[in-house]
Amino acid sequence: LLYTPLRAYFNDTGKVIKKRAKQNTPDFTGKLKSQIKYKRVADKGRLPGGIKVYVTTSYAPYVHGYMDRNYKYKGLKFPKDKDKFSRTKPHWPPLQALAPWANAKGIPVFLVAKAISEKGTAIVPFLKMGYEQSEKERKALLKLTTLKVEKKWKQSRALVK
Repeated sequence: LLYTPLRAYFNDTGKVIKKRAKQNTPDFTGKLKSQIKYKRVADKGRLPGGIKVYVTTSYAPYVHGYMDRNYKYKGLKFPKDKDKFSRTKPHWPPLQALAPWANAKGIPVFLVAKAISEKGTAIVPFLKMGYEQSEKERKALLKLTTLKVEKKWKQSRALVK
């Protein structure tokens, strides 16, 4: 009764969150946007376990921030509100990782690394923003799923009589 509609709901939710997250993702080469994925979480008993939205690039935590922290940026959008986001702790990043970005902007790599060592990097929690900004769509999907389950239940009860 519930497995198929819930699985469809979770898949649709993953697509919506992924789409919204891509809208908030900083874009330099497009690699970060292209690596936003979602996958099924293992079933729990006879019901689907949900989905997990994640990014596969190694530098995503430096852009997004760590997933276990509590970032609340409801209503903020990137790049318009980028000054309102938190920053990482100051650290010395590897120069090789910064070289493509620094060269494209015409800034010496060492100066970029020095600035990060003093101020940290701006965090743009694009996955969490995608989740928060998709609230209306997720509620609509849940309502449709509820109606499908109700309809299926009523059809099964009509067959019993």
